[in-house]
Amino acid sequence: MKVPSPVKILLAIRLSHASWRDFLSGFLGAIRRFPHWELRIVDPADAARALEEEPADGLIIGDIDNNTADILVNRNLPLVVVGSQSTVISNRKSNIVFLHNDDEDIGRKGAEIVQTLGIRNSCGFVPHPEETHWSNLRAK
Repeated sequence: MKVPSPVKILLAIRLSHASWRDFLSGFLGAIRRFPHWELRIVDPADAARALEEEPADGLIIGDIDNNTADILVNRNLPLVVVGSQSTVISNRKSNIVFLHNDDEDIGRKGAEIVQTLGIRNSCGFVPHPEETHWSNLRAK
């Protein structure tokens, strides 16, 4: 039986955020079926530099900024963009997949859960301080 050659995947996510740590945990569980994958994790702001230092066979990136998107938009590297609102990267026409949360439904479900708790003295939604797209949709 021939052992598959390693597939180098660059995972660019912000591990300082709990939601991305949860994403990583789920992702690692899902890729157990692919033991020949070599995974390298970097911050999204360092993704372009990391690809220059050590090329990868694919990139999974969250919170992509427009500077990184400018670099990646014309490359043929297989790309998965998670939760980004970058308009630059949406110009890419091939070898790209976008994954988005249903942020309005997440906000709705959160409100439903709070309503089941009964009457409270106070309750509220604290939006993200940077006016992020996902936070605005969840507040809505």
